[in-house]
This record gives sequence, C-alpha cells and structure tokens, in this order.
Amino acid sequence: MEIIIEFCILFIAAILIPVSAVTFLLGVYKGHTKLLKYACILFVVSVALFVRMNYAEFWIIDRCMDSGGAYSKTDSVCMFSENT
Repeated sequence: MEIIIEFCILFIAAILIPVSAVTFLLGVYKGHTKLLKYACILFVVSVALFVRMNYAEFWIIDRCMDSGGAYSKTDSVCMFSENT
C-alpha cells in the first residue's frame, strides 16, 4: 500500500509542474498577479513533493533500523533476526 501512495504523490508532483507553467504563462499573458501567485505556489508544492520523494527511502530504512531490523536494499525488505 505504501508504494501506491508514493507513486500517487510522484504523479501529482509531475502533474503540478506543467499546470504551474501554464498558470504562470496565463498570468503573464492576462496580467493577473493572482495567477502568478498561484503558479508560484503550485511550483513550490511540486518541488516539495519531489524532495519528499527523494527522502522517502531514507525514512523507510530508518524506521526499519529503529525497530531493530536490517534493511535489504536489493529486495527492499526489512528483515528481522530470528535469534531475538
């Protein structure tokens, strides 16, 4: 389920880039400062989502190690020792 949420966030971030570009161009063409503000906000939100995606794997690995597991990057699985 986590992977579906991550892909949805990535999809939304990818869609917001062209939407913000079109909104910016429309704001420049029409001379509306509100559209320019909305375009900047959309762009900042999309960049924030991309940055969050960049650190998503880090937080998954950190959560695994904090709970006492060992993370396998090749399998993308948190493994726990059976000796405990």
